[in-house]
Amino acid sequence: MPPTMFNNLLDKVYSRIQKSDTILREAIPAKIKLQVTLSFLATGNSYRNLQQSFRVSKAAISKFVPEVCDAIYEHLQDFLQVPDSEDKWKNIEKGFNTRGSVDEENIDEGIITEGSWRTQSYSSFLPIANSRSNHSSQAARDLRDKYQEYFLNEGSVSWQEMMIY
Repeated sequence: MPPTMFNNLLDKVYSRIQKSDTILREAIPAKIKLQVTLSFLATGNSYRNLQQSFRVSKAAISKFVPEVCDAIYEHLQDFLQVPDSEDKWKNIEKGFNTRGSVDEENIDEGIITEGSWRTQSYSSFLPIANSRSNHSSQAARDLRDKYQEYFLNEGSVSWQEMMIY
C-alpha cells in the first residue's frame, strides 16, 4: 500500500480509533493501530508475532484490531460488498472446494481423515515432509531458495514490493 493511500485511510478512521492519553499511560497512536491491523489482515500473523514486530501488547492488539476493522468498514462500506443474506453466503461458499485441502475430524467418533494435501504434489514445489533428521537445515535452505526463486520470477505479483511505512 503506498504511503499516500495509507495516510488517506488513516485520516478517515483517525477520529474513531484514536483514544485519549490518561495519567497512567499514553494511548497507542492511531497510526500504529492501523499498521498492526493492516499487517494482521494482509499476513494473518498471530497476535504474538505482531506483538513482537510492533512492540504492542497482545492484549491491546486483541482489543483494537476489531475496533479498527469496524472503523475501516464504516468508512469504506460503499466500496466493500458484503453478502446480506444466508443464501448469498452459501453461494460464495460453493466457490471454495475445500474437501481434501485440510484434515477433517469427526468429533463424535474421534476419527481424523487426512487431507489430500499431505500426498499430492503441486506443480514444481518440493513436498514438505519430515526428513527424519535433526540436521535438516540444508534441506530447509534449499526449499527456501526454491520458493524465493519462484516468488521473485513467475510467481511474483505487481504489488509485492510495496510496503507500509
